[in-house]
Amino acid sequence: MTETAKKNALENPPFTVSQEEVESAFSDRVISEWERDRMQEWRDKASLTEKQLNCRKNIEAKILLGGKKPVSSHQSHPTAPAVSPPAFSSGCDIDPETARKAHQEGRINGWEFERFSEWKDKSFLSEKQQRIFSEIQQKILQEAPEGQERMKNPDDDRKRKFPHGPSGGNFGNFNGTLGRQDMPSSGGGVSGSGGETEIRSGKHAGKTFASVYASDRGYVDWVLGLSDTRGWMREFQEFARGMAGQGRQGGQDPSFGSF
Repeated sequence: MTETAKKNALENPPFTVSQEEVESAFSDRVISEWERDRMQEWRDKASLTEKQLNCRKNIEAKILLGGKKPVSSHQSHPTAPAVSPPAFSSGCDIDPETARKAHQEGRINGWEFERFSEWKDKSFLSEKQQRIFSEIQQKILQEAPEGQERMKNPDDDRKRKFPHGPSGGNFGNFNGTLGRQDMPSSGGGVSGSGGETEIRSGKHAGKTFASVYASDRGYVDWVLGLSDTRGWMREFQEFARGMAGQGRQGGQDPSFGSF
């Protein structure tokens, strides 16, 4: 639990249902596996966040009702039709803004956010949809580790870094097709554009992408082998891939294509 969550924590009052009743409700499919696990997890906690406490109360209400709606007086007659349990109940009262924040922080993806928004107020979901919905709720309620920034979709991150750049590996010529990028200082930084982009840090500081690509294939291969890069290395990685693609298309050696 983060420091912010600790400050907003509320006292966890005594449970109104026993663990045996929780297990029984799970066996009868009144609650999901995720709901059962949360009840077990939260039972021994001295405090919960407001969202967790609301979720706990909703699960308890489902268990106490046994998945059934209260029987009205006119239905108490032996010949009255039986009251069917509701086909679906969301269990957790998660507001749309909380779900939207979880999507922005990368805890749920776009498809999960859309399903949550679509299914939240539905009165019927299939068993498979209920399972998926419970899993999405679990992800929304999870808190990002303190001090750790969650990354968004990699495609979104690429678009943010290269708003005017190409979407694929074909970079055309070196007449500014990459566009000038203001790279973060922590990543070393670059200046210029396309093949004339200048590296400002590391062993090739002061050299252009084009000259390094032509003279040091070992370094190029090393950069291409990095699975997670930031700043100018990411830009150089995309530049090198584009050059290799041009070399293959033109029948040249992609290692030392003409500049």
